[in-house]
Amino acid sequence: MKNSLTLAFAMNSWKSALAAFVFMVWMSTDLSAQTRFSVASGPWSSTATWSTSSGGAPGASVPSAVDIVLIERTFNVTVDIANATCASIRLGSSIGGNQNGTLTFNAGSQLTVLGAVNLGNGGSVARFGTLTMTAGGTLICQSIASSSTTDIFSEGAGTIQLTTTNTLPVSDIGNQFGTFNNLTVNGGTTTLSKSI
Repeated sequence: MKNSLTLAFAMNSWKSALAAFVFMVWMSTDLSAQTRFSVASGPWSSTATWSTSSGGAPGASVPSAVDIVLIERTFNVTVDIANATCASIRLGSSIGGNQNGTLTFNAGSQLTVLGAVNLGNGGSVARFGTLTMTAGGTLICQSIASSSTTDIFSEGAGTIQLTTTNTLPVSDIGNQFGTFNNLTVNGGTTTLSKSI
């Protein structure tokens, strides 16, 4: 009886130690959001386009659903795949001097942004955002915000799907957020801040 109790205790201790080890390994894995900065004009799917710091070395992983994306320094990132994703995206820097950013869609490409798409930086004409969908592509996002009066939206053959309650921006160059090739509202209510 004593030997079977000792064996049962040892088995439970071993299982507990294994469970604790697995838990510690899991906790040490960084599952939090990272920020991806554009460091070159190029395809979304290329690690040569991305860095973990503004102006840093290329080679960071391609953005994923938990990553915050900043396209800056006059770079043009082209969505070239049908399954691109990120947590949020800013076109044009929020940091002084890091200038504008452009996001271009290829035909058949798709970017799903789990949060907001932000163009430009308030109070700055040097840090504007450009969203180009001339060739087509699909942008799925919760909302689109334009913070600079010099932001540019070229709808082309593109599709925008909005997934939550929002107001379409009004402060864009040439009132371009009043024209869409295909605008789909999949959730919530979209308020138009001007006539379309």
